[in-house]
Amino acid sequence: MKKVALIVALATSACSAPQAIQLRDPQTRHVVECKADPWAVYSWDTKRWNEECAARYERNGFQRIQ
Repeated sequence: MKKVALIVALATSACSAPQAIQLRDPQTRHVVECKADPWAVYSWDTKRWNEECAARYERNGFQRIQ
């Protein structure tokens, strides 16, 4: 049983999606998150979608949160 749980844990961690990108407006301290909707964006395209979303906010003065 422990082997099955270990295999499931490894399998699900290997398939993790790209991380969401959080940005903050330095003046208002408003925080937004760019995270692709898995029902609307193909899994292989989520990283590009997140980066394009973040780029739009960065053009408006937002900064990425590390």
